[in-house]
Amino acid sequence: MKVLLTRTACDLLRDHAATIAAHRAIEILHRRVQGRGGIILIDQHGQYGFAHNTTKMAYAYADSSGHTIAGIRVPVGKGRGEADCGPRCTTHVG
Repeated sequence: MKVLLTRTACDLLRDHAATIAAHRAIEILHRRVQGRGGIILIDQHGQYGFAHNTTKMAYAYADSSGHTIAGIRVPVGKGRGEADCGPRCTTHVG
C-alpha cells in the first residue's frame, strides 16, 4: 500500500494542528500516487481543519455555539479547478 490517508493523517495529528496535518496528508497523497481527495480532521484540542486537492469539497461542522456550518469549498484565486496552495491543495482553519 502506497498511501493510507487516514493513518497518515492520524500520525500527523500527534505533532501538528488539524489544519497542518490535513494539508500534509493531502500533499503525501498527491506526491506518492498522484492521488486526489480531501480530508476533514479534528485535533485533540477540538480544532478542525480540512484540505483537498479536488476542484470542490463538501464539508459540515458545528461551531462552539452549536450552529451547523455547511458548504462546498471551491478554490479561489486561480483558474477553474485549480487550488491556491501546495500541490493543488486548499486548506481551511477552524
